[in-house]
Amino acid sequence: MVKIINMMANIFVLVFCFLSFTCNSPIGPGASAHPGRRYYVWTLDTIYSPNNLFSTIYGATPNDVWLGGHGGPPHERLWHYDGVKWTQAQSPSNYDVESLFGFSATDIWLGSDDGKIFHYDGSTWVQNFVYRPLNSDPDITCIYGVSPTDLYALGSSFFSQDTLARGFILHNNGNGWKEEYLAPQGLQFNDLLQEESKVFLFAAVDKLLFFQYSNNLLAQLYSANRGDVGGGNMISMGGKVYFLVGNRLDRYEDKNFVTVATFNINTSNFGYQLYGRNEKDVFLIMDDGIEHYNGTDIQYLYHLPTTSPYIFARSLIFENDVFFVLDYTDTGDFSKLLILHGKLTK
Repeated sequence: MVKIINMMANIFVLVFCFLSFTCNSPIGPGASAHPGRRYYVWTLDTIYSPNNLFSTIYGATPNDVWLGGHGGPPHERLWHYDGVKWTQAQSPSNYDVESLFGFSATDIWLGSDDGKIFHYDGSTWVQNFVYRPLNSDPDITCIYGVSPTDLYALGSSFFSQDTLARGFILHNNGNGWKEEYLAPQGLQFNDLLQEESKVFLFAAVDKLLFFQYSNNLLAQLYSANRGDVGGGNMISMGGKVYFLVGNRLDRYEDKNFVTVATFNINTSNFGYQLYGRNEKDVFLIMDDGIEHYNGTDIQYLYHLPTTSPYIFARSLIFENDVFFVLDYTDTGDFSKLLILHGKLTK
């Protein structure tokens, strides 16, 4: 686990990563470009797991969903949903489950906070790789790819000569994992997304930063003070990468950011998270629930009963189902974890 140095700065990085991470909920190419429907039936499942925080989710289908967390006992850090109920699954790691990503029910990857990457073939989790440079203690916080032969992993670590953690990028071309990029001290990545051969990264502490990564080089595309824009994020919808800056949704085309939507919302109530199937079917995460943008207007789809105890963690979007993961605390101790499941009826 990453050592606690420069504690306040790194707690901020952890919280912002936790609230803005989108690595696990892409909708692949071919998603509908029609305005999104709003006829959902909602169920709210509860998992009791003291001190656990869910941090990552992946599903091949709505009846085969994996959920990972950190902070709780090792046997409670990996859960599985079979379409009926959530049950504890045997985690391959004794450490926190930081990232889940896959291409099918028999091709799933898991990253832990001890530098290990595991692979699931539909029946068994097997350790596939360990990233452990000398005198380091890395976390694998994101795994994402467009194919089994073009797969990336992100993380951060302190190295013996450093006073601040630094991010790293691993790549798997189908022949195994290797380190491709080690960031300068203090630069840690929140997320990585791909659009065909283009690779984009997002980082945020005091500044909101977007990068493009190519040939082991990192090119900065955007920089702004977080206090000026409020917050930001990246999202993959329909195989395309979008950039959230404040209440503005942008695409990066021909070396320029092009605005495709501006959300008329109360930004003080906005969590700077969004997920979707396409730019006319977008879910906006608010402090008190979920709003929906259909390309024309914005409406609430779901109101939470109260605002303060809930933290939206992750989301998973399918053609007719959506999952939103919430961590909940009512006594100052995280104990009740909620999964909000919406199913389209027409």
